[in-house]
Amino acid sequence: MRGISNQILSSNNTLQQAPIATGQKDIARQLLAQNVKNGVIEGSLNNENGKTLLELANGSKMEVKLAGELPMGKFMAFNVSTSQDGDIILRPHNGNNQPNATAEHNTQQLTEQVIGRLNLPNSEEMRACVEGFMSRSMTLDKQELLKANFTVQKFDLPVEVVTNLLEKATTLTPEELEIAQQLKNEGVTVMSDKLIDISANQLNDEGKQQMLEFINTKTTQENSQSQPQSQPQTQSQALPEQSQLNIENQANKTPIINIEEVITKELTKLLLGEEIQNLNPKEAIENMLGNFKEVAQTLEEIVEKDESLKNSPVKQDVETAKQTVEVASKLQEDGGFNMLSPLMHHQLENGSVHFFEPKNGGGGRGSTGLYIVIALDLEALSHVQLHIHKVDKDLNIQMYVEDEKIKSYLSAHASGLMKVAYEAGYNISQISIDAINKEEIPKVSIPVNTTHNFDFRV
Repeated sequence: MRGISNQILSSNNTLQQAPIATGQKDIARQLLAQNVKNGVIEGSLNNENGKTLLELANGSKMEVKLAGELPMGKFMAFNVSTSQDGDIILRPHNGNNQPNATAEHNTQQLTEQVIGRLNLPNSEEMRACVEGFMSRSMTLDKQELLKANFTVQKFDLPVEVVTNLLEKATTLTPEELEIAQQLKNEGVTVMSDKLIDISANQLNDEGKQQMLEFINTKTTQENSQSQPQSQPQTQSQALPEQSQLNIENQANKTPIINIEEVITKELTKLLLGEEIQNLNPKEAIENMLGNFKEVAQTLEEIVEKDESLKNSPVKQDVETAKQTVEVASKLQEDGGFNMLSPLMHHQLENGSVHFFEPKNGGGGRGSTGLYIVIALDLEALSHVQLHIHKVDKDLNIQMYVEDEKIKSYLSAHASGLMKVAYEAGYNISQISIDAINKEEIPKVSIPVNTTHNFDFRV
């Protein structure tokens, strides 16, 4: 903020009117009361004119005392208390007076003990695996932990997905793990591109016609389910006139017209159409892979019935495509990894981006820190907020969603977000996703006449 005047940004990011303060300590106490939550306050420490100041995300500052050595210039959380003289005292946010911090501290201690006693590699991935095992009450077996750690590191799969698979005793061969890695990195197009290519370009004319008939039947079924009972749809209405003509031409032994183009268009619509993209996470888990499985099964049946295709490269491609779909099914159903990327849920109903940049006392740019709040209302994911604290190239990201299923869905894709940040030259020191009621999500809606308190808003 450029100046707080009598308006103070509270801990839930809503503006409140504050009484006029007298004296620096009174001002500091008011800022503290407005910004502390559960005994914790966030900001970065700076030394100015021989004083230690805590600079909040909104740019306001207060003089503080430190209980021990604390880093300067890094945005972080502090436990806060006041002395009898009214001084504000800060400690690192891992004290015994905070239940959540205590639980987190105890988990870290227990993780270190397990790693030490089992003589495991003390890496970030291994610590995450140990914590994943403990959170699921799984046996802390050294070989299983090493297997999980190896899978996470070699195949770049999320720890949550790997531990979910192990918990359900779902095994993947090295070949399947390579497919899983490709699915994680590239998404459903790994499957759709292969299935469409085989159907449109590798089958012989008879096989293509059988695939077209399958698409026609499938489309008719889906349309009849979405149409009112009073408006039944005949099979000839299911596909465009071009594909109907193909079927009729085949019956009359006339040349097929652009059947490859028709199959490509209709299969793309069937596998990746709007219905798929609009699915919410729960529906996607239950329904999304159904069409992929049916197309793969249909291709297998077409190849098995045609003697000319049984020993051809087409059969091997069909088997590979079917295996990819099976791996995707294991990842999604047993690993909890939703094959629909969050990027497919792009239908934005409303959104805004708010920027706060800390300023120094002279009004110039005091640091490279930046606090960004991105608030989005999405058709499938409902209300989502990202609170991003940036200091130089270091990012601390807090994400708020409204539903545990959406939290689980996004958590499996968190590593993808981290990869994007790393490729852009940034480091994510922490990323957390919390599911809370909408009314509890920190608010960022501010009246138009107060937008001057932001650096800028989009």
